[in-house]
Amino acid sequence: MAAVLICCLVVAVVVVAGGTGAAYFLTSSTKVATVTAVQVNAPPATSLPEDTATPEDTVAPEDTATPETIEAPTDTPQVENTTNPLSLGVSRDEMEQFLGAGGAFTFGKPFTIQGLEAVMGTHSWLCIQTNCAAVTLLGPADDLLAVSAVVPTDPKDTGQTATACALLMTVSARFSQSGGIALQILDDITKAQAAQTNLNQSVIDNGYEFTIIYNSQTHNAGLGVGRPKK
Repeated sequence: MAAVLICCLVVAVVVVAGGTGAAYFLTSSTKVATVTAVQVNAPPATSLPEDTATPEDTVAPEDTATPETIEAPTDTPQVENTTNPLSLGVSRDEMEQFLGAGGAFTFGKPFTIQGLEAVMGTHSWLCIQTNCAAVTLLGPADDLLAVSAVVPTDPKDTGQTATACALLMTVSARFSQSGGIALQILDDITKAQAAQTNLNQSVIDNGYEFTIIYNSQTHNAGLGVGRPKK
């Protein structure tokens, strides 16, 4: 089975290598005062002298102060976006259904890599002997951090290599808005295969980073999808 070495988990980019298969209210209270009435014997009223002027009524000064009006704020406080900027915006279940259509991939149980969950899937028929195509879904189940796929190729069989590259192109199509990435995957891998050289090429498209890899010793080709470093 094609192997996936997962490194740089902070960036969530999966790198492909060779080998065997392995692979994120103030309620106010009112006090009532009780007043006791007391009877008082008042003395007889004494007549006032005629020249005694009756005091004028005192008019209480009118309160002209205008009470301050406090308006409630109308602006709604902005809620901070807590979405992980490195997440892919796709769930594990979505990718399993996408890649597992027609029984192409069978997925195992989640396992942990440096504190991040990952799930690995193995292709049912895209194999060269025991070396089969594999995908790794890295990160939380509701929002993955990286998706990688690795496929075996045969330098002596252009048809098999084209089929293997088609799988990587299918993965890229889930995230890319153009067909340019898919064509570059096929072109870069076939050229590296023909030249018998290693390949590690990254391309930014639609806010994703696509890493295209070819190992000239194992003839495994791979694609990693993550978010680019800021």
